[in-house]
Amino acid sequence: MKKRSIFISITLVYVISTIILIKKEQPIVANENNIKSSGNLTMMLETDVNSNEYEVASSNEWPQEGYIFNASMSACEKGSEIIWNDETKTVNLKTSISDTCYIYFDKYNLATIDNVELSATNNTITASVTASNGEGDIVSYHYAINDSEYVTSDSNTYTFNGLESNTTYNIKIYVTDSNGMKSIVYENNIATSNVTLIITDAYGSFGETHVEIESINVSSTYEIQTYYAKFNNITQSSVSDFIEFNSMPHDFDYALPFYQCPGDEIEVQIYAVDIYGNQSNTFTMIIERSSTEQNWICQFVVVPPVVVPSS
Repeated sequence: MKKRSIFISITLVYVISTIILIKKEQPIVANENNIKSSGNLTMMLETDVNSNEYEVASSNEWPQEGYIFNASMSACEKGSEIIWNDETKTVNLKTSISDTCYIYFDKYNLATIDNVELSATNNTITASVTASNGEGDIVSYHYAINDSEYVTSDSNTYTFNGLESNTTYNIKIYVTDSNGMKSIVYENNIATSNVTLIITDAYGSFGETHVEIESINVSSTYEIQTYYAKFNNITQSSVSDFIEFNSMPHDFDYALPFYQCPGDEIEVQIYAVDIYGNQSNTFTMIIERSSTEQNWICQFVVVPPVVVPSS
C-alpha cells in the first residue's frame, strides 16, 4: 500500500529534546513522561558565533532571535524533510514515518538599535535611530505607530504626521540587515504636545499677474515662525508644491494668459508653523476673480471644446 506524506506542524510546549510523531492529521503532543527517553527530536544550538560547536538546547521554544536556522546540518535519520518557517519561528516535518531528527541553529550577531531619540510637536512625532551592524550591514529601517503596519525606509529618521495633540502614542522600530535578519524591536511611548495652533480663515485676491494672500487668521499658543501655501490648480510648475513665506500681504506670480476672466478661481492650501516646530491644520481657501475685474485678455482666451462620451 502506498504511503501518504503529510505536513505536521510542531509546536513546542515543554522542553524540546524529543517528540513523538504520529501519522494521523492531528496536532503533535509531547509526551511529558517520555520526553527525554524517546529521542525523536533534538534541537542543537551553537555555543558561540562561528564556534562550530553545538549543545542540546534546554529551552521550551524555538529560537526567536539571535540564531539562524542551519539547513545543511539539520536532518532526520530516515529522510524526513525539515522545513523551518522564519516568520512564525516554527518547524514543519514532511514525513510518513516515525523518525529521529536533529534541528541545528547557528548563533548570529543581529544588528542592534543603540539609541532612539523621539521628539514631538502638537501633531508630529519624529524618531531618529542610532544602530550598529551585526554580521550583516543594516539595509532598512522599519517604523510603526500604535500597532499599525510597519513603514519601511532606508533612512534612520522618520516622522509620523497628522497626529492628535496631547495624545500618547506607542512607537515600535526595528532594523533589517543584508542577510534579511531583523533586530530586536525597540518600543517606547511619547505624547504629542498640548498647544493651540489653528488657522480659522484666510483671505486672498487676484492681481494683474499674481495672486495675493492678504491675511491669515490663526489662533496660536506661540509665535508663528513661517507660513506655507500651495496652489492646486495654477498653471505654473514652480508653485505646484508648498511655498514658504513669512510676511503678508504676499504676492505669488502666475503665468499669463490664465486666470484673467470673471469667475476664474484658484484653490490655495495654507498651514503655519510656530517657533517650536508645531504645525497647524491645513486650511483651504478659494480665490475667485470678481465680475468687476474684467480684463481685455479675456476676449482672446480660447475655451477648449467639451467632449461628451457617445451613448
